[in-house]
Amino acid sequence: MPLRKPRRSHPFADEARGVAREPIVEHEQRGEGRLERRVRVPEDLAFLDGHFTGFPVVPGTVQLGWAIGAAQDLLGRPVAVRCVEALKFPTLLRPGNYAVLRVELSPDGAQLHFGLEAPDDAARVFASGRCSIGDAP
Repeated sequence: MPLRKPRRSHPFADEARGVAREPIVEHEQRGEGRLERRVRVPEDLAFLDGHFTGFPVVPGTVQLGWAIGAAQDLLGRPVAVRCVEALKFPTLLRPGNYAVLRVELSPDGAQLHFGLEAPDDAARVFASGRCSIGDAP
């Protein structure tokens, strides 16, 4: 069953407090079937409210949504996520953190591989995984 397009809001986001919904893109590089963005997590990210009080962390669903959004930007069209595999969040992503978001499509465009890692230490991975994707309905 296809998943819905990721929402650009989060059920726990307090609209009055947080205003940013996307990371701040500081640099972008595109290649054949791949996109790389250097991003910074805004301090006022809406999704931080309540996740967690006193120690804010970017929810994994938000990080996944950023990767899918980057894939849609790369393709120039909406996609439907059919399956998510090997999804991992080994390091907490926090406000003010810098990261490199990489998305790469398989040659047939059916698989998306993504990673979100520290720009100064590729071994410090915030998120990684792969998705089966198709055309959005």
